[in-house]
Amino acid sequence: MKFNHFTTVILLWVLGNHVCDKFLEQPAVQDLIHSNDQQFDLVITEAFNTDCMVGFAHKFKVPLVQVVTFGGTSWMGDWVGNPSPYSYVPDTFQNFGDRMDFCERVQNTISITFQKMTRFFYFLPKQQALLEKYFGVYAPLPSISELHSSTSLLLLNHHFSISYPRPLMPNVVQVGGMHLKPAEKLPEVSICLCYFLFSQGMLVSRRPATKRIPSL
Repeated sequence: MKFNHFTTVILLWVLGNHVCDKFLEQPAVQDLIHSNDQQFDLVITEAFNTDCMVGFAHKFKVPLVQVVTFGGTSWMGDWVGNPSPYSYVPDTFQNFGDRMDFCERVQNTISITFQKMTRFFYFLPKQQALLEKYFGVYAPLPSISELHSSTSLLLLNHHFSISYPRPLMPNVVQVGGMHLKPAEKLPEVSICLCYFLFSQGMLVSRRPATKRIPSL
């Protein structure tokens, strides 16, 4: 089944609400929420579609760092005051480049505006309700938007070399490949080479060879 862009956005919001509810009701998470002997210096949370997690920053009264596993969205930039001009910064969910024609810019603007409106009027009120349901013991609770605005650092699993030019504030850092480790040097191995020549007859040659396989 193929969904259009607008249906996909709504499904993302519905899925995000379901995931947050199921996650926060887990016994281990409940123990952490109601703990009195736990203290941390920093809260690091996934930035995409799990906004209720920022409640932990309010509980522990510590700085909030958010990590997104792709290049981020325009509304994430709003948390840290990062501009995302619709004229040349394409929507993450569209297949546009940075050199959009007029029609593509209009589509880009409509798409991002739709995301922000449905997020503000549908998704965030649901997330706020979950925040009050599970973190209500720490009332008065700030709004989800206020907690997002307190984000100290936004890490993007992306790299400028495979993307388009875009403005980034100092607290928005691209860390693409951060999870990768340097390739280890492979040892020398003996390889048996077999090749066949087909002409008037068939000649088979078989010889050992030693070759160093280059590191990837």
